[in-house]
Amino acid sequence: MRRALVVALLSFSQCLFSQTREVEISLAGKWKLLVGEQAIGTEVLSPDFDDSDWQSVNAPEAWDKQKGFEGFAGFGVYRKSVVIPAAARERTLTLALGRIGSADETYFNGVLIGRTGEATVGRDLETRLYVVPDSLIRYGKKNVIAVRVFCREANGGIYEGVGKDKSAIGVYSKTALRKLLEKPAKLAGESVAAEIQKVVAAMDRALFAGKLDVYNLFLSEAYFNDGTPYGEHQLFLRSLLPNVQGASAEYRDFVVYERAENRFVADYETRLYKDGKLFAIAYDERHFAKVKGEWKEIGNQSRFFEIIARSRFMNADVKTLVYLPPSYLRKSGRRYPSLFLLAPRGASAELWRDVKLADLLDSLVLSGKMTEMIVAMPEECGSFYAESKDGKRRFESFFLKELIELVEEDYRALGEARFRGVSGVSTGGNAAFCLALKSEEGRKAFSSVSATMPVFNRRYNEPRIDGGDPSFWNDYDVANVIERLPKDALASLTFHLTIGKDDYFRPATESVVKALKAKTNRFTVAEYEGGNSFEFWTRHLVDALLFHSERFKANQAE
Repeated sequence: MRRALVVALLSFSQCLFSQTREVEISLAGKWKLLVGEQAIGTEVLSPDFDDSDWQSVNAPEAWDKQKGFEGFAGFGVYRKSVVIPAAARERTLTLALGRIGSADETYFNGVLIGRTGEATVGRDLETRLYVVPDSLIRYGKKNVIAVRVFCREANGGIYEGVGKDKSAIGVYSKTALRKLLEKPAKLAGESVAAEIQKVVAAMDRALFAGKLDVYNLFLSEAYFNDGTPYGEHQLFLRSLLPNVQGASAEYRDFVVYERAENRFVADYETRLYKDGKLFAIAYDERHFAKVKGEWKEIGNQSRFFEIIARSRFMNADVKTLVYLPPSYLRKSGRRYPSLFLLAPRGASAELWRDVKLADLLDSLVLSGKMTEMIVAMPEECGSFYAESKDGKRRFESFFLKELIELVEEDYRALGEARFRGVSGVSTGGNAAFCLALKSEEGRKAFSSVSATMPVFNRRYNEPRIDGGDPSFWNDYDVANVIERLPKDALASLTFHLTIGKDDYFRPATESVVKALKAKTNRFTVAEYEGGNSFEFWTRHLVDALLFHSERFKANQAE
């Protein structure tokens, strides 16, 4: 009966199969650029604005490398025209601008299509990928792209493209874009693509009818998508029902790719209608496999993904990357130690993707050098990892009262201080020590603390955080924090530092080491040739990872 119902649902689905051709329009090269106060107005974003007297610059290329813009920081507007051929109709087109320092608002023919970051919290490492709504495109005619940027430092602007050589920017169909981003781009066979499209249509029709029992016939109980397991996905679907019941769907640019053997990803646009009126457009990637002869949606099965935590202490959504160890999806009853890893101040969580941290962690685990652990990597969101004086950005409270609980509730962490560590790089190293030492709550939360290439005891001129009071930073001077604590306050903690012999922040690190020596013998220092550089910390981050692993193993044995 169950299989007969599935067959019936599929047989009544309209065949939507239409694998697509590629569209690839390069925008790399010369753009017009205006900087300064004039770049703040709205008129410069209009497609009819005359930009003929603006200076020509290269994109992607940092401002600091272009004549006339050396050392400039502030607002700027890039403009460029593009003709999109009529043959691109019915394709989902994405404007890929690569990376922009520090924040941007991007307009297509005068209409905002995407923004990333803000003046106070840049997102330099985020790759800008903005879908261009079909309704805005003038096919076969000139279209104008305007990108307003805010650059906090002189090396900003549209500074890096996408692709292996980081030089491509442009307008791309999905297959062309997937190739640039090195995502699965091999088209599935026509029969497989047609079957999966029918399954998607059947699932959506069941959802719109409020029949989750029917929907679930196509949903694998092993479903896992960006950290969301089967049970949580069921809760999401139930919350969605009131909004979509009675709807109908129209699919656009439906393409199916082969991800691996018997694993496929459907990439498509859905237009939702009620009473004949369009009320929502969604861009979906859904993953499928054939299980015992039947198609099942399985999720992407990713162990390295981002979550968005709505924080009442930060008054913002906080992006956090989460890494789950190799056995996580196979051993549903197992619980793991957890490590919280902090990036240098101002760095996006995307930094951890750039340095291929997940590959490093998998390699260490599979080689037997490191015990399996969960690693969570939150962004600091312009907070300097501190509790701002005005109480609007309270990172410490978010970290200790919200993030730890969120990670441990959702991802089977062991949930004991002896199986919990905190680590950081550069200013993130200073933050790791502060989070573990400043408060009694922090001292009870962790058993292991480390810093790689730490930048200790900095003083900042940052009124948004310190309210213009330089003494605010005294509470974040790690050496002072340690000196004020009694010896027994450090008794349950073990520390590790990785430093360079030529690091210009070394004197502050030596002050911290001196303070530790006076209070505890539970610390180690690894010293290497080199200074304060990206190359240094990426080469030696493994020291911190292995340190925490050894502490977790030792605590397990006790």
